[in-house]
Amino acid sequence: MAKTLQARTADLSGVEASVEAWKRKVQAEKEAKEKALAAERAAEEARKAKEDEAAAKAKAKAEKEAEAEAEANEEAAKAEANEKEAKASAEAKANEDAEAAKAKAAAEAKAAKAKADTAQKASAPAAKEAHVLESEARLKHLKAVHAASEPILNSADPRVKKIRMDVKKQIGEACNQVANTPKSIKLVVTKLCKVLSEARAAGPEYLNFSLDILAGRLTSQVKVLTEIRSCFPLAHVAAMCSVHTPELADIFVAHLNQMCPFTVPFCPGRRPDQSPQEYLATSGMEWDDERNAPEQAEKYQMRMTMAISLLAATMQTTPYDGSPQPKGLTFDDLWAWLARLVNGQVHMYTAMTILALLETAGFALLTQYKRQFQKLLELIQRDVLPNLSRDAKSGAAASLARLNTFLGENQVCNEPEGRVPKESAISKDDEEHESSNDNRGGYNNNNNNNRSNGGGRGRGRGRGGYR
Repeated sequence: MAKTLQARTADLSGVEASVEAWKRKVQAEKEAKEKALAAERAAEEARKAKEDEAAAKAKAKAEKEAEAEAEANEEAAKAEANEKEAKASAEAKANEDAEAAKAKAAAEAKAAKAKADTAQKASAPAAKEAHVLESEARLKHLKAVHAASEPILNSADPRVKKIRMDVKKQIGEACNQVANTPKSIKLVVTKLCKVLSEARAAGPEYLNFSLDILAGRLTSQVKVLTEIRSCFPLAHVAAMCSVHTPELADIFVAHLNQMCPFTVPFCPGRRPDQSPQEYLATSGMEWDDERNAPEQAEKYQMRMTMAISLLAATMQTTPYDGSPQPKGLTFDDLWAWLARLVNGQVHMYTAMTILALLETAGFALLTQYKRQFQKLLELIQRDVLPNLSRDAKSGAAASLARLNTFLGENQVCNEPEGRVPKESAISKDDEEHESSNDNRGGYNNNNNNNRSNGGGRGRGRGRGGYR
């Protein structure tokens, strides 16, 4: 019995030991699990903290970038506003300068007239006539345009250089296409008006630069033309471009006044302080360096005749779209020009000037003014012709003989050949080919574009087309 009890006690002790061992094991496992969970929580918290830190850094970076972008946009807006303000200020100043120049010229003209009216005729120097003062104002404005164009001509800025080259190229190529047909004239006018519109959008300085280039290109043709008929297509282009851009008219006339004083009309006398070369320059005559002498009279008269004819042709041109004639290039201006010639003091080139004007625009003046113009012609025959120069060396005698014949045979009733543009035999395909050539700049290789149609004075001793 005692042994049995001892055995059971021993078994019970073993069981208790096993239970204690199991409890320790369970406790160890629990502690290990809790430790693992704690480590996992710590890792999760560390990961979350790292993510929060990265998010905070990203947010800070984004905010910094947004702030920098906002600052850049603000600076760009300021720069754009400053540029617009500067452009507006420059345009306003240019307008103010132009208005000031006009006002000053008007004031000078008014002051000169007042001085002439109040001075004693016996002692006062001869006052300049109003139309001469107007011409001087035009030439002064042209000089200002040239000065304002210097920055454009001399700029190294790629954008300015591109505009400068595009203007010269487009105007030159368009002028090379002038022919005495309606389609050709309209095509050229459309191209030139597009150039002027783009120049106006670029700013007043670019518009004046373009107007000067165009006027110079048109008027320079008088140096190579030899027939009046060649002036008519150029006149249509000048008139229609002046309708589109009225500022062109004054610059166009100024160029002609500069190269030919008889377009004013005015015959300059030599001042005591002038050299022979300086005086010749004021009369439009060029100096021949090879001969070391003034150019030959025939060459000078031809260039003066073409300048007179170009201006007269433009003033008698009626815009083909029905618009009024541009200011400064009207029938009234043409009539005033002829009246000043008739009423003014005669000189060596009076016959040449009247003849060129009547041959070019006499028919149009007769159509416009009828009997009033016939009376003016009678006045020329009765009072002017007997007083004109008969100098043979200068060519005045030959001009007088032709003028006598022109008036005596009533040739003013004959419409000049080429006055009205007419379609040529060029086919539609040829015209489309010419138009496509415009995109390649190939005008100088197209001989059809370098001719004008019609006829005129029998002076076909050279080219009648355009360069």
